[in-house]
Amino acid sequence: MPVDFLTTEQTESYGRFTGEPDELQLARYFHLDEADKEFIGKSRGDHNRLGIALQIGCVRFLGTFLTDMNHIPSGVRHFTARQLGIRDITVLAEYGQRENTRREHAALIRQHYQYREFAWPWTFRLHVQNLKRQAN
Repeated sequence: MPVDFLTTEQTESYGRFTGEPDELQLARYFHLDEADKEFIGKSRGDHNRLGIALQIGCVRFLGTFLTDMNHIPSGVRHFTARQLGIRDITVLAEYGQRENTRREHAALIRQHYQYREFAWPWTFRLHVQNLKRQAN
């Protein structure tokens, strides 16, 4: 099913950072509350904790998980690391060295936050219908 309601620019920028997020965007999408930190804290190693935290922020901000953490702007990495008390963000280079790590972490995040993939067009429609029913 072709997507014809997005502009070319929107289509090309989907799932990617187009620059550094501003302070409001950092606070809205990359702020980690205590529940987030508790979930993240279950992982071993600063590299995994930082990687998971960034994946949580990216899926909130971009709507998708990233496969290459090098595409995350420096400001986002530093903002997230500070919240976790991680001073050396170069540990992020160790994240995902095992091939399945990012995939497993994405699955854990989906499960924990009850995120759903909208791979089928009807899935999104059903989700919207359920949200409307809950709001009434």
